[in-house]
Amino acid sequence: MTSEETEEVVETTTDSSTGAARITAAPYMPGKTFTNMFEKYATDGLPDVFDISFFGNISGSTIAQIRSTMRYFDLIDDQYVPTDLMKELVGTDEETRKGLLKMMVEEKYPDALGLSQNATSGQLAKVFNERGLTGATVDKAISFYLHMLDYLSIPYSSHFKKRRPSSNGGARRRAAKKAAEPTPPPVHTPVKPKVSTEEEQKAAYVQTLLDLAKKDGADADLQDRIFDRIEKALGIGGGPAAPTTTGGGTTDSP
Repeated sequence: MTSEETEEVVETTTDSSTGAARITAAPYMPGKTFTNMFEKYATDGLPDVFDISFFGNISGSTIAQIRSTMRYFDLIDDQYVPTDLMKELVGTDEETRKGLLKMMVEEKYPDALGLSQNATSGQLAKVFNERGLTGATVDKAISFYLHMLDYLSIPYSSHFKKRRPSSNGGARRRAAKKAAEPTPPPVHTPVKPKVSTEEEQKAAYVQTLLDLAKKDGADADLQDRIFDRIEKALGIGGGPAAPTTTGGGTTDSP
């Protein structure tokens, strides 16, 4: 096997007790990527071979999953060359393609499809465990399988969606990383100082005097006295400070 042929080979073996073929693996690439690729290849064209250069900057593990899935469904041969089945799926319309894919799924998943409509997620996981899959790979393989059933409108037990992903340490690592990140210092918003009651009273007193001075009936003498009081209230004239209000009003008035 060359350096680029690092993916897991999906194959069948013979059960020694029954002589029946037993599937020993299952695809676990993203299901939507798989079902979308036929339309993509119909537009862009199929390559002569799915070699490393065809995939560009895609990671090696992703390439391995894609090619392993293609081999599982007999879409490429051992040299990664597209088979007649792949060409047929790419070249046909969506309705015919779904019919072909349904036959492929029925052929490749007889054990999973053999479960009842009331089977539990644990029973489904056991099917994939018996194929030799463990850990997070089981969850990915089940996700692919259920996507295919949804895409092809194949009914299945409602309990399958309740499966909880197996822990592979990823969540714990993310939680630990988050806990290790330094907590940013609290942002202190400056609080605007509240105007004292005395200042409020002084401002109200001055405004009252201004309003009184602006009245039409105020004569020049009254206005002079009012402005004199305003100056005193503001500390301009050097006289006594403006009286403050207490309950019923000011203690002095013009």
